[in-house]
Amino acid sequence: MDAAAYDLLEEMAINNSHWGSKRQLPKKSPGVHKVDELTSVKAQLNALKKQMKKMGARPSQVQVASCEWCLGPHSSMECQVSNTFALGTPDQVTVGDR
Repeated sequence: MDAAAYDLLEEMAINNSHWGSKRQLPKKSPGVHKVDELTSVKAQLNALKKQMKKMGARPSQVQVASCEWCLGPHSSMECQVSNTFALGTPDQVTVGDR
């Protein structure tokens, strides 16, 4: 092969990487509205952390039922003090039943 032809082919091979081709698509860099996946996941994780902190920061208000009869930690309807069956009171006996 002629030296001039060999030099021409060598120069073309070196310069080929500088020119784009249809097969070689340019790499897209993230723009203002385009964010890579890792950054997006990090942002979502930080948002979840903030929400969890807000949920944990609120003091929980537990409403305890208070009995009107004995002031116990139950509702008045569940109170055993006012329940005559729970107290074990004797059955009512009338004079005619004897």
